[in-house]
Amino acid sequence: MGPTDRLNEYLKTIKNAPFEWGKHDCFTFTNTAFKEMYGEGWGDDLSGRYMSNKGTPLRRDALKKAFGYKTF
Repeated sequence: MGPTDRLNEYLKTIKNAPFEWGKHDCFTFTNTAFKEMYGEGWGDDLSGRYMSNKGTPLRRDALKKAFGYKTF
């Protein structure tokens, strides 16, 4: 099974998944799709770091602090 086949199988499993921050959002979707195709995600090291402990995405200043950036 090649990368495209693995991607298609993943898409079938999530086609009805509702949007949910930290579980099925833009980051988790693209990272998991990449992982299905190539064995590891493009942002595995970022996973979970963009969410607060309340389950909401971090705001810009908190993201910069969490990742050690001065700007995006």
